This record gives sequence, C-alpha cells and structure tokens, in this order.
Amino acid sequence: MTVNEILREKEKRLRMGMSVMGMTHYAYWSSWFINSIIINVIMQLVLIMSGIFLDFDFFVKAPIPISFSILFGFGMSMQAIAYFISTISSDSKGGYTIAYGFLLLAIVMELFLSSGWLIYFLYR
Repeated sequence: MTVNEILREKEKRLRMGMSVMGMTHYAYWSSWFINSIIINVIMQLVLIMSGIFLDFDFFVKAPIPISFSILFGFGMSMQAIAYFISTISSDSKGGYTIAYGFLLLAIVMELFLSSGWLIYFLYR
C-alpha cells in the first residue's frame, strides 16, 4: 500500500507540486513515517485480536506486549523496504515488480530456513 501511494504521488508529480508550494522533504517523509506508524499499529492490533479470537497458540500463549513488539518491528521493517522501493523505482509497474521480488525472496528464504536439517547444517 505504501509503495503504491508514494509511487502514485511520484508519477503524478504531486510531490513536486508540494515542493513548489513550500513543503520541505523533511515534512514530506515525516508525514509518511507518521502515517506508516499509525497504519502499522492498527494492523498489528487487529492481527493480535484476530489471533486471540481464533485461538492461535502464538497469540494465546505469548504476552500481548511481546507479540505486539515482534509484529510491529516486522511491520516497520516492511515499511522501510517500501520506502526503499519507492525511492529506486520511477513508476508503479516497476515498484510492484521489485516489491513482489522481495516477497518471493522472503518466501523462499522462509521455506529453506524452516526445515530442520538446514538449520542443523548451518549451526553445527
């Protein structure tokens, strides 16, 4: 969502228009950062409440502050990757391609690192 919105502003040159009207780069990126924090907090609270409601072991057994901090940290790292992608890409199509590439890489890494024999091989 963040990549989509930032690249949409970049394609339509809305950021350039805001700069012409006097908005600084610091104000632009700090507004996106605050927006990301608010969305991330709401998403993590909904995720935790859904996990508790559906009786998943992680959410039931772990204290809420610990599960929130783990999920919040992951969400903020995804936001940082979104900022990086929106910086290096010039259009939405390229941004989506790079974002899905990161997603595919994360899935492949998770598949390899979730197997017990690979963890045993790496840490013996």
